[in-house]
Amino acid sequence: MRGQSTSDKKLSVGIQTDRKYRIGQLARIVTEMTGLSCTPAMIYNYESKGLLEESERTEGGSRLFDIDDVKRVACIKNLQEEGKSLKEIGDFLEECPGYVQEFEGASDLLETKRNTILQAARKIFPEKGYAASTLADIADEAGLSSAAIYQYFDSKEALFRELIEGFSFKDVLEDLVLTMENQQIKSKESIQSSLLQLAEAYIDMHSSNQELFRLFIAETREFPEIGKKYNRQLVKPLEELTERFIRLAMEQGLFRQVNPKLATHAFYGMFLIFHVTQDLLEGEGIQEFPEMNRTEELVDIYLSGLLSC
Repeated sequence: MRGQSTSDKKLSVGIQTDRKYRIGQLARIVTEMTGLSCTPAMIYNYESKGLLEESERTEGGSRLFDIDDVKRVACIKNLQEEGKSLKEIGDFLEECPGYVQEFEGASDLLETKRNTILQAARKIFPEKGYAASTLADIADEAGLSSAAIYQYFDSKEALFRELIEGFSFKDVLEDLVLTMENQQIKSKESIQSSLLQLAEAYIDMHSSNQELFRLFIAETREFPEIGKKYNRQLVKPLEELTERFIRLAMEQGLFRQVNPKLATHAFYGMFLIFHVTQDLLEGEGIQEFPEMNRTEELVDIYLSGLLSC
């Protein structure tokens, strides 16, 4: 078996018995626990083959998985590595091979040192600025030695890069694209619901990381590479996946033919302007917008436009 014992691995995602995981987090945990590549697309395929029960979802529609799903997917991956087909694996899952039980010991792990370092970095970078922040500052905030940080990140840039990647709601997008590819989104209502999920994920990403987003804007003038990192590592991958979703909707006749790249940028632009003007530039109380159903109405305006015909 290629998978290592959990106790010998440095998992970047803490595992807790009462925690729920999104599909991207589940894929990452299983990859790290087993040493075998696991992607959201693979998990979606396991569900479609009946190897996983249909998972719980958030109000926004994102899949949620628990510790039993973690162990089950780990079992599937290891059985595949042994050469078994998905059809054969179905016969083994109820009495999963004993090596999956080694994951039981990981079920009560607290957040790892890696996550402690990332949380410290989330505080230090906005407080001191990117240039002035040092790994020693972050180590001190995390209650660790500088040497401990180098076990996980070989430079400040590598730590900053992972911090940006941690913002992403890529798992929500991958989930929607896979659903679209399987032609499970077939109506205006389902499209509207899907775009609402994206809008809510986008808003949550920025509101949850407001101080870091301020950092990107404030430091980009002096350090252009900061803004480029934000665009290269976060905006570009998310917009490419969204563009793929929009192209699929066009191919299935749900959207009219327009430039999908512009359509993608326009969609996120509606919500970004609210975040910049209302949150970052303290616009609350100066310009008043309806709180009730605001996101739903913006999605509707995006889909239907303003013309009455």
